[in-house]
Amino acid sequence: MRDRRDLEVTVEDPAALEAFEQAVEAFLEYRLEALPRARAALAADPGLALARCLLAALFLSMQSRRLRAKAVEQLDLAEAERPRLGPRERLHLDAARAWALDDMERALGLWQAILGAWPRDILAVRVLQTAAFWCGDAELVRAAPAGVLPEWGEALPGFGHLQGMLAFGLEECGDYAAAEPVGRAAVERNPGDLWAVHAVAHVLEMQGRFEEGGRWLAHPPEQWDDRGPIKGHVWWHAALFALERDEPEAVLALYDRAVRPGERCFYIELQNAASLLVRLELAGHPVGDRFERLAEQAVGWVDDPGH
Repeated sequence: MRDRRDLEVTVEDPAALEAFEQAVEAFLEYRLEALPRARAALAADPGLALARCLLAALFLSMQSRRLRAKAVEQLDLAEAERPRLGPRERLHLDAARAWALDDMERALGLWQAILGAWPRDILAVRVLQTAAFWCGDAELVRAAPAGVLPEWGEALPGFGHLQGMLAFGLEECGDYAAAEPVGRAAVERNPGDLWAVHAVAHVLEMQGRFEEGGRWLAHPPEQWDDRGPIKGHVWWHAALFALERDEPEAVLALYDRAVRPGERCFYIELQNAASLLVRLELAGHPVGDRFERLAEQAVGWVDDPGH
């Protein structure tokens, strides 16, 4: 069968393919429903290897050894399907396996190979950009979406997400003038694209446009409750804008409401929280016992080498 971008997928049940498409869309928007939708696809067709690669990406992107075993489990199950998979799917499986083994050079190369042959594979664009970012390769963060853009049209499903990824890549390379209009266009096309919202926030921060940044992120507290840990990072950006406007009370309110990690947290949430509290203290603002409470949560991550 063929997906929304006319790519061949080894799948037996149309309902499984539709659930997988929905899972990819949720993954692109950092929605919590990405995991259950991927599992729904596998419930309909346990042999859908790309859904298992997506689950592995969800686990591995959390940068935790605790979840790596879950990713490997999914990849082992997908491996049993290898003989009947197409070449693109096999490359996805190999790239995810390399990621799980911390062989990032191989993983990046395999995702680039996918995009060289199948430039409309938006899942490959996203995982390549994500991995390139954590590897510190800003040029590849930009090149991942920019390199495939000529093979896309605005009517192709996912074009707005590609724009959001391109905006972030341009920003990471310091091309703020080009990044902002692309990011704003992505948000206009899809207001739910949190990555594009984040890219524009980066531009406004880097250009010192703190009042405008506050307006850009002036959303209701529940705006992104259905998203993964990235939501706390975007609220962290909102708190930075408030700090730079010398509004410490607003910063602490954002910290307590949206940045402070919950009971079940990931390292990026601890990172956001610690860096915000440090900034407050360096600016001369008391933070109460928030550091002590954060330290209690951080203890559980000391022995996790995946962070």
